[in-house]
Amino acid sequence: MPLAKDIAIELRKMADALDKEPETEVQQCWISYVCSDRQIFLNTARLMPRPFTKKYYDEGDKYPKIKIGSKDFSGPIHWNVSAPRDVACRVIEPAKPAVYDCTPLLSEEEDAALSAEGGQ
Repeated sequence: MPLAKDIAIELRKMADALDKEPETEVQQCWISYVCSDRQIFLNTARLMPRPFTKKYYDEGDKYPKIKIGSKDFSGPIHWNVSAPRDVACRVIEPAKPAVYDCTPLLSEEEDAALSAEGGQ
């Protein structure tokens, strides 16, 4: 696992390379950290610039997660730090099966008639 100083060294190398042609148009830079350990997530999040946004992705998402990221999407650099929801949070109540309220397709009489026909 790299240390913060190792990432900073590499980012400085990138900054030095970009400074060689400072007026050249380039694509917006995206930096993404994906953490699979709670403490690493917290360490990385603590070191990120402020202000940032925090979102939980869980409803209908195949991989529930927590994600923090830069607030300004129009700037030259956008960053985010994410972790699976179970790394960042403790499950209080596990998922439950769905409960449905459905209008019956058949009336009681139709259901009884089908049941009687099937029993013959």
